[in-house]
Amino acid sequence: MPLSTAPTYNFQAIRLMLEASFDDAELQTFCSDHFPEVYDDFAAGQSRGERVRMTLNYARRRGQLERLIKCVHEVRPEQYSQFETRLRQGERQADDASRGLDTLTEVLANQQGPAVREAARPLQTSFVEARRRITILGHYKEVHDLLHTFQKGPYGLILRAAQHFPADDEAAEELATLEVELAQLGTDFQEVSVKALERADQIRLVQRQIALADQVLRDALKGQDASVLAKATTILRSVIAEQPARFNMYLTRTARELALSASVDAMQEVARRLDGASPEQKTVVLDGADALAGLAISLDTLIQEHDDWQELDDTLRLYDPSGALFAFQLTDAWPTVKGMIEPLYARQAEAWMQESLGDSGQVDAALACKPDPDLRLARQHFRRFRERVRNRFYDVDYSLRQLCERLASLGDSLDAVVRVLQ
Repeated sequence: MPLSTAPTYNFQAIRLMLEASFDDAELQTFCSDHFPEVYDDFAAGQSRGERVRMTLNYARRRGQLERLIKCVHEVRPEQYSQFETRLRQGERQADDASRGLDTLTEVLANQQGPAVREAARPLQTSFVEARRRITILGHYKEVHDLLHTFQKGPYGLILRAAQHFPADDEAAEELATLEVELAQLGTDFQEVSVKALERADQIRLVQRQIALADQVLRDALKGQDASVLAKATTILRSVIAEQPARFNMYLTRTARELALSASVDAMQEVARRLDGASPEQKTVVLDGADALAGLAISLDTLIQEHDDWQELDDTLRLYDPSGALFAFQLTDAWPTVKGMIEPLYARQAEAWMQESLGDSGQVDAALACKPDPDLRLARQHFRRFRERVRNRFYDVDYSLRQLCERLASLGDSLDAVVRVLQ
C-alpha cells in the first residue's frame, strides 16, 4: 500500500500533549513567547482547557500545526517524547469523527433547549453544505479514478497495438479485448452522470466521446482498417489530453470549498453548550471535532501534493526519450523540470529523495558531457526519473482517493445531526 506523503495530524494527541506540557501559567508564557496572537486573546475566567483549544485552533486555521509541535519539542522535550509517535497518526480519524457526530446526535435528541438550538444553527448550515460537497467530491473522484485507471492501462495498450494493426494478428486480438474494456468505461461514466449533483453534462460529454471511440474502434476491427482506427485513437487522445486535468480542477475546487473548518468550529461551540451531556459525551464530541479538523488539514495538504505531482508528471509526459528531438527537448526543458521537483524533495521520505536525486544528478552529468551530451545515459536516467515521479504521483493519488472515501463515510452521521436539528 502506498505511503501517504501528507502529514495527518492527530488532534487529540496534540491537545493531550499541550495539556501534559504546561500548567496555566506556563501555557500563558509559552503562547506569549511563540504565539502572541493567541496570548492576546486570553481573558480572565478562561480555563486551561479552553486556552489549550484556542492555541490548537489558531495553529490549525493558520497552517502552523507543525510549528506548534516543534515549539513544544524545544521547550518540553520530555513531554514531547511521550506523544511523538502519536502526533501524526490519524488512521482512525474518520471513526473518531463519526463517533463524535453520532454522540452529538444522541445528546441533541435529548436536549433541545433554546441556547443549544441557537448555537446549533451554524452547525446545521455548515453540515448541510459539507454533506453536499462531500457527495460531489466523491462523484468527481469517481470520474478521476475512471480516467486515471484507463490512462494507466488500456489507453496505452490501445495506442501500442494500433501501431501494428492490421498486419499483426496479435495486435488485432488485443484491440478486440481492449474494446470490451472501453465499452465498460462508457457504461461506468453513464452511471456516474446519472447520480452527479454537478457537471452532469460534462460527464455525459465524456461518456459520449468514449462511446464514439468505442464504436469507431469496432468499425476498424470489423473492416481491418488502420485509418478508421486512427480516428478512434484521435478521440481517445483528446479525452486524455483534456478531461483528467479538467476534472482534477473540479475536484480540487470542490475540496477547497468543503470548508470543514466551519463545521469544526460550530461542533466545538455546540459541545461547550451541552449542559445536559455527561463529561464523557462532551469529550467524545470534542475528540470528534478534533478528528474532523485533522481530516480537513489532510485534505488540504493532499490536494496541494496532488496538484504539484500531477503538474510534474504531465510535464514529463511531453518528452519521449525514444524521439528524434529528445536531446534538444531535454536540454531546453531540464532546468524547468528541476525547478519543479526541487521544492517537492523536502516533503518526501529520505530513501525516495536520494534515489530520485541520484537519477536527476545522472541526467545533469549526461547533459554536461563534453564535447557532446551523453544521450544514451541521459535517456536511461530520464526514464528512471520519470518512472519514479509517476509512481510518486500514483501514491499521492491513492492517498487522496482513500481520504475521499473516509470523508464519504461520514455522510450518514452528518445527515443524522442535521435531521435531529430540523
